Amino acid sequence: MSKTYNRRWFHFYERILRNKNTKENKSETFKRLSNNRVGNIKFKIDSLIPTFSSQNYEYDLKDVESVFSEIEKHLKETKTLVYGNLPLKQKRQIIEKNMKQTFGKEYK
Repeated sequence: MSKTYNRRWFHFYERILRNKNTKENKSETFKRLSNNRVGNIKFKIDSLIPTFSSQNYEYDLKDVESVFSEIEKHLKETKTLVYGNLPLKQKRQIIEKNMKQTFGKEYK
C-alpha cells in the first residue's frame, strides 16, 4: 500500500475517533472547518505571489488587475450565496453595517 493511501485512512479514522470522543456541536464543527478552509484559501492566494515575479514572467498592470478582479468577482458571488441563506434579521444587520461604513454618519 502507498503512503498516501495509509495517510488517508489514518485521517479518516482519526476523524471518527475525534467525533466519538468529543461530541462537537454544529457551531464548533463550523469553526473548525471554516478555520481550516480559510487557511487553505490564504495559502492558495499566497501561491500567486511567485506568478508575479518580473524576473520569470512578463506581464503588465492590466494582467494583474484581471487576476484580482476575477478573484474579487468570485468572492462577491460566494458572499451573495452565503448571505442568501441567512435569516432576514441578520441580512438587515449586515446591510445596515455596510451602509454605515460606506456613508458614515450621513446614513440614518
